[in-house]
Amino acid sequence: MKKVSIVIPTRNRAELLPATLESAFAAASDAEIIVVDDASTDDTEAVCRGTPGLTYIRLREQKGTSTARNEAIRASAAEFVAFLDDDDLRLPGSIDRQLAILDRAGESALICGRAFIGEPQYSLPTGWLVPDQGVVGDAFWQLLEANFIVVSTVVARRRVLLDCGLFDPELPTLEDYDLWVRLAEKYRFEYLDEPVAVYRARSDVSGQKTSDRAVHDQIHKDLHRRLLALPRAAEAPARWRRRVHRKHMAIIYDSLVYDAARSLLTGNVEAARSWLIAAMRMKPWHPKAPGSLLWLHLRKKHLQYEPSRVPTVPVMSIERRLG
Repeated sequence: MKKVSIVIPTRNRAELLPATLESAFAAASDAEIIVVDDASTDDTEAVCRGTPGLTYIRLREQKGTSTARNEAIRASAAEFVAFLDDDDLRLPGSIDRQLAILDRAGESALICGRAFIGEPQYSLPTGWLVPDQGVVGDAFWQLLEANFIVVSTVVARRRVLLDCGLFDPELPTLEDYDLWVRLAEKYRFEYLDEPVAVYRARSDVSGQKTSDRAVHDQIHKDLHRRLLALPRAAEAPARWRRRVHRKHMAIIYDSLVYDAARSLLTGNVEAARSWLIAAMRMKPWHPKAPGSLLWLHLRKKHLQYEPSRVPTVPVMSIERRLG
């Protein structure tokens, strides 16, 4: 029996999958690689069947990432499960280093680490690292404030994943955040303060961005309220829950303005406008997004014809602060 099962859900990423698989084989010395194909229509099956040493499971109908990951977890035979998205990369030996910490930690549910941000086209590291810091021990309230866990850095005990009910297939997004909070309610976490993966950054044209941000934002709000109703949170004073919810929403708001700033820096004015509108829907009373949106409207013609000459504007202060 292998020490760890590396779970890779995939759909229509045949051109990216070989590099992801290569990184998975190099990340652990005693691992089984399980790829669950969520009814791909490209050459994913040929790529997987042409790669020796992995277990390939194909779903007949598209079921979503949660179902794909759950199928792999149930099919795994190892004590530990590592997660890797089909467009991300694992660094050599990284899973072995995390397993050594989990072995010493006793009953901790999982260990996560830091990830290089990779540029969208080739996943080459940009030099940026996330998160700034992690949590060792009780991570419940910190996670309720903000999700600091990159899914492709996680190694977890298989039995605790099963105990907490795995990923929720009813959630079309944020299913990983939901599971981390539910795990943190009951178990300790570990953290390796070094890079263990390369996380492929979103681009304005990638499939990683939701096509309907309003729906996504509503799901996010509803999910966070549901997480605040978990028994451990419900037992806390109401003022704690209100404070955590406000802080969580403020972080999401800032991330939307950050995405707008990043789009503006690359000359994508329409994407910047969509992020700012999404931020306004979340916090209509906050002046940052409306002010930046007004600035975009007044400077639209200039930005369309001379994107390389975009001056420093209020929306870009988020880029500097968060970057």
